[in-house]
Amino acid sequence: MLVACEVVDLSGKIVTRDALIKTLVEALKPLSYVHALYESGAIAFNRLDEWSDIDLYVVVDDGKADDAFVAVEAALKVLSPIRQKFGMPQLPWPGVSQAFYKLERSSEYLLIDLAVIGLSGPEKFLAPEIHGKAVFYFNKSDRVEVPRVDKEELAKTLQQRVSRLKDRFSMFNIFVQ
Repeated sequence: MLVACEVVDLSGKIVTRDALIKTLVEALKPLSYVHALYESGAIAFNRLDEWSDIDLYVVVDDGKADDAFVAVEAALKVLSPIRQKFGMPQLPWPGVSQAFYKLERSSEYLLIDLAVIGLSGPEKFLAPEIHGKAVFYFNKSDRVEVPRVDKEELAKTLQQRVSRLKDRFSMFNIFVQ
């Protein structure tokens, strides 16, 4: 399911969200080092609206993240100049690189949150209990699989995370005050 969101291309014509996704699929699917393209976030929880960003995941051969970013940026520039790119310097997940994009003359809400993931990386952000039901635009040879989640282990992890957040808040809330 895709929903129309405004993106303006270089000729001034309005490009829908569908056209944006279609352009990325057409650019990435033929590349031998790209294995899958899927979206999570609002669409995965059936909450897509005009304020939704686009949370995209591209799974590539290990060591090909930079090539994937180049291909994505070239495809985006066909639709609209890139106004701003913000690359995340270091993520806690091995094999994952991330950047955010704003396009010229597009809705301020239509950010592209792009994660490029190495094929051998352990985290693909696909557990439906955590990330919703991802929408796959392609998955060559079904190389990327949705994992089964140990619900008891997930509950323990979430309890630990809540405890840690409470501790952090208790320690650092004074900075806000």
